[in-house]
Amino acid sequence: MTLPTSLSSDTAHTVVEYMSADSPTVTSMRGSVLVATFHALKEAGHFDRYLTFLTPDVRDELANVLAASWVTTPLALEHCRAGEALSLSARELHDLGRLAADRMGESTFSTIWRGAQAMGVGSGWWVMKQADRMWTRLYIGGGCTVRQLGPKDSLFEARGVPMLESRFFRALHHGFMIGVGRLLGSTCYVKPEVSRVSHPHRVAISFSWV
Repeated sequence: MTLPTSLSSDTAHTVVEYMSADSPTVTSMRGSVLVATFHALKEAGHFDRYLTFLTPDVRDELANVLAASWVTTPLALEHCRAGEALSLSARELHDLGRLAADRMGESTFSTIWRGAQAMGVGSGWWVMKQADRMWTRLYIGGGCTVRQLGPKDSLFEARGVPMLESRFFRALHHGFMIGVGRLLGSTCYVKPEVSRVSHPHRVAISFSWV
């Protein structure tokens, strides 16, 4: 496998370019993200302490979140603030992200997984080209880009996501990306990269798979 040597390589080209017609900034996030996080927090033993960092009104709102519902960005940011207040270590955040990704994989990835399985060998790029489809299942507003850096090397960039200001949410997002990586090949390296445009609402992730 050849790892990308430069994220701004002249040989890179865009395979997905998506920007929501609703808003350049995410206005709502699918409830499944929060529900998966709640389960991860419970499994890791942090949920009761997490609740103490929420105001009663916010706690009541979050208690009514369903996986299929849409959660407004202000409410999602309250969730992120409570997560930040836990002051978890980098290792704990990583593990929490993986737990949440596993939980989301049971529903969010199921249709895409079946499609990837049907494609068989070489399905990695088929999965990456579903980025806009995955985005609209998770967010209203914002956008994403997928660039091809090599035969099995890609760069994913998300933009317009206010929750990315939160270290807590960034860890969960990375765990979600690891979940995507499992669909690309038998082995996939997933790592954070520097976004082409520096902004707290943007994140870049590279994938290299075999």
